[in-house]
Amino acid sequence: DILRDEDILEKYKRAGVVHIYIGLEATDQSVLDMINKDIRVEQGIRALSLIHEHGMITETSFILGFPEETEETIKRTLELSKIYNPDFAHYLTLAPWPYADIYQQMKPYIEVFDYRKYNLIDPVIKPVNMTLDELDRAIVHCYQSFYMGKLKEVLSMEDPFKKRYMLTSMRLIMNSSFIVEKFGRLGRIPAQVENILRMIDSPEKTSDLKEEEFTVLARGSVHIERPVEEVFGYVSSPDNWPEFIPGLKEAKLKGPLAEGAEFDWTYRIKGVDLKGKGTVTEYKKNRTLSLQMYRFVPIGKKISFEPTDRGTLLMVEVGYKKPGKVMSFLFNAI
Repeated sequence: DILRDEDILEKYKRAGVVHIYIGLEATDQSVLDMINKDIRVEQGIRALSLIHEHGMITETSFILGFPEETEETIKRTLELSKIYNPDFAHYLTLAPWPYADIYQQMKPYIEVFDYRKYNLIDPVIKPVNMTLDELDRAIVHCYQSFYMGKLKEVLSMEDPFKKRYMLTSMRLIMNSSFIVEKFGRLGRIPAQVENILRMIDSPEKTSDLKEEEFTVLARGSVHIERPVEEVFGYVSSPDNWPEFIPGLKEAKLKGPLAEGAEFDWTYRIKGVDLKGKGTVTEYKKNRTLSLQMYRFVPIGKKISFEPTDRGTLLMVEVGYKKPGKVMSFLFNAI
């Protein structure tokens, strides 16, 4: 589709597309042919280049662990993946389910028959010249090597949105259960990686969000037959924020509730806890409470309180900071 739409890719960008995944799967044409991938290596490289040229973020994956795999072939795939230079790369294991076309060909090399391990993360096929543990370690090394180099590139980016987007995504990748488990068994995430990634948790690094236009994603209101002071007191308590923010599991203020106060939050999304920081951007007692979340997605929430003859009109606006209509999809996922 990318090659087909080469002449209109600028419209992708204007429509709000900021991130495109392409399944390259391999750097060797013979491997692509083996897995019946209807693509040429050069087509994949060209597609990545076009996406980059139009200022969008690229993501792709490479499959490792074929019977003929060796440490040298994995190193070659790693080096070529760096030359292709996607913004995000995933190094996945071959998982031949019984209904797959390639199953009979791979069956003699399968050593793991627990289908819970057929997740593209855990090796289930033993290469002729490698153990499963050696393959596991080599894959973790690919992630470590690729993202160490990518971090240096990201830190020099001039586009603040892309820089923030990539640093945030990298931390999510490095904090994924897969990486945490792998590094837990094979070693620790290098200290220099942690130091660099820690920067995205600093409000100073995300303060530029406040200068961007706030786009309302959804709004609503409800009338509550209680005094405005009582309603405000309940809603403004961080213990009760999860009732008004979908997906929020917990919020902890670092000090008294006031404009400019910072807080730590935890979202639970699809069984995974994601943590980040936020700021109270507006606080007017019994009138307005605005919260700005940073790190995962720059979601903001504004809650207004209007006294009426019968109680309180509670009005809520939820939105995100531009650029990127893609944020709406992320919000829907939450």
